[in-house]
Amino acid sequence: MREQSIRFGSFPELSAKWGEPEKPWAAVVFSHPHPLMGGSMSNNVVRLVCHFLNRLDVATLRYDFRGVGESGGEYDQGEGEKEDVLAAVAEARWRTEELEIPLFLVGYSFGSWVNWNSLNQLGGLAGAVFISPPLGSEEYPWPGRNDLDLPISIFIGSADHIAPKEVFLRHLDDLGPVSELEIVDGMDHFWIGYENNLARKIENWIRKFL
Repeated sequence: MREQSIRFGSFPELSAKWGEPEKPWAAVVFSHPHPLMGGSMSNNVVRLVCHFLNRLDVATLRYDFRGVGESGGEYDQGEGEKEDVLAAVAEARWRTEELEIPLFLVGYSFGSWVNWNSLNQLGGLAGAVFISPPLGSEEYPWPGRNDLDLPISIFIGSADHIAPKEVFLRHLDDLGPVSELEIVDGMDHFWIGYENNLARKIENWIRKFL
């Protein structure tokens, strides 16, 4: 199966890759790492996890935030990027409307932070996954969402020096309810060589809510 290059949204228009297996049973929207640090939808975690999920019959939408790649606009310190998340979710919903399959939101690093800060404007998601979230960072505040009625799964590496486990665990209770947390022993922030395993873990978690 080959992904389809698409564009969606307006002011700005965003560039994306849509992967739809023949008979998808779930769909994922995937937000990438920090644009000013080389993050894009071609990041190893975003790209390879989406490809593996496609092989597991999960539809995927990976996209470039504004100002990245062929997406219009400029980096907006996370504010405009929240609008990008909303546009990506709307696009995925439109493409899966007749399939009637659950839609999950996945974010990696900066993408997980933008996703988290977009959840109060999103409804109808089946769940959200956060990979290496920079929880506890003063630059990236994480407002608590104790009233959030949504399954949340978090994957972090025990050797992550960008989003350290120790800082993450000190602030975890501030988020509100988390349905699942997995700390992968020895893994750093970049998940190199572990992408397929990570995709399988995401797939197994998604299946719990079908």
